[in-house]
Amino acid sequence: MRFIIRADASQVMGAGHIMRCLSLAQKLRARGAQTCFVSLDLPEHLESLLLSEGHEVRRLSEAVRNNELADAKATLSGETAVTTFIVDHYQLGTTWEGVVMQQAKVLALDDLGRPHISQWLLDQNYCLHPDARYRDHTPRSVQRLFGPAYALLRDEFVQARAVAQVRAGKIRHVLVFLGGMDVGNVTSIALDAIGLGLSNEVFVTVIVGASHPDLSGLREWCQKRGQAVLHVQVKDMTPYLLAADLAIGGGGSSTWERCVCGLPTVSICLADNQREVILEGTKAGFILGIEKIPTAETLAGVLKTLASAPGIIRHMSLQALLVADGRGTQRVADVLIPQNIQVRRATSADVRMIYEWRTSPEVMGVSRDTAPFNFQEHCLWMEKALTDVNRLLLIGVYLGQDIGVVRFDIADSLAEVSIFLSPSQIGSGLGRTLLEAAEDRLRQDYPQVRSLDAWVNEGNSRSFQMFKSLGYSQRIIHLNKEFA
Repeated sequence: MRFIIRADASQVMGAGHIMRCLSLAQKLRARGAQTCFVSLDLPEHLESLLLSEGHEVRRLSEAVRNNELADAKATLSGETAVTTFIVDHYQLGTTWEGVVMQQAKVLALDDLGRPHISQWLLDQNYCLHPDARYRDHTPRSVQRLFGPAYALLRDEFVQARAVAQVRAGKIRHVLVFLGGMDVGNVTSIALDAIGLGLSNEVFVTVIVGASHPDLSGLREWCQKRGQAVLHVQVKDMTPYLLAADLAIGGGGSSTWERCVCGLPTVSICLADNQREVILEGTKAGFILGIEKIPTAETLAGVLKTLASAPGIIRHMSLQALLVADGRGTQRVADVLIPQNIQVRRATSADVRMIYEWRTSPEVMGVSRDTAPFNFQEHCLWMEKALTDVNRLLLIGVYLGQDIGVVRFDIADSLAEVSIFLSPSQIGSGLGRTLLEAAEDRLRQDYPQVRSLDAWVNEGNSRSFQMFKSLGYSQRIIHLNKEFA
């Protein structure tokens, strides 16, 4: 399998496109794929990063700039065995996609609601009605991957999510990160605002890229404050995101990194494509957005307000954790390189295994029925379940290992679904693929089923998002899916 990633990192576009594509490329390589970045604008430090992580890099000539057709042909040049092209570029659209799709499938990344004809369309931004932006100019045949559930983040964010906590509300540590390039040096405005609006006891962490236009000025500010440190070209952001009580950041891809870590953010709109996230995120309560670059005095006023309102900080942190779980890259990789999960009918030999899984704290904590039961009671339940013609009890198998259980309770054309993974697989992202495989088996064994019900405990956002991603729609307190 070979994947070509077409993305740039110019001063105008920033490094965000390259970095989110890098997250996906790493996941694809882990599944045995070859990956090659094709770029027209790529700073040397980013090229070195891509090469150091095992990806090929091919540069395009200036002759293709602002010419979609020429760009597409140059991207295709010399490539004869590509599985999929991934394009993350605001100047490349349906013309580029149409040419490239003659050779392979295309995944297009977008934030702006532009027309697309690709096989897959990924828009990872938060929006109440994401499909509305594409409905009139993108065919229904294009598979949509919408929302922060598909945010392209590196694997370390999965680990960070496991330890992320809702912030207490007091501002003791502020993180400032306004993009790696920050051409407009908004970082300096943020630092001046901190000096005006927060106590000198508040610790400040500043992170910028190697190409920031005023590194010396930022170093000087940190030295004068004392309670501050500057980091340049950080590879792993998670320790800093987890340590801070509040962030000042932009509305780009780093939004979802902060959400996964539960970090409340004053989010500044740094580009037009961030405006919708800023507005919708503020309404949803997981950020406090500022629609244009503020003065230091204006931003200082916001910081003073937050310092006196711990309840707002706590609320933003909680809402942030509900928005993204850090597994978006894995979900996209599952679409491009599906994980091969089989299902088999459970047997009496599975009684002990299912009992141990079902009674583990990890599974009990998210179960609909949390009443305790002993092994004898479980054996009686299993005996009945295995002989009930209206119950389908399945075991998921991945790479030769049993990894989870799916149960369908069938009543005429309706089936209620219950699913849980083994404790060792919780958080692995295999639940979605397991449920898809189980649904396929249900179609074979019970063709009369036309609708599925699923109950999800309040607050179990991971399970809720999994069902939603498979087409279940919320009806009052449970999820339902037409299953024709």
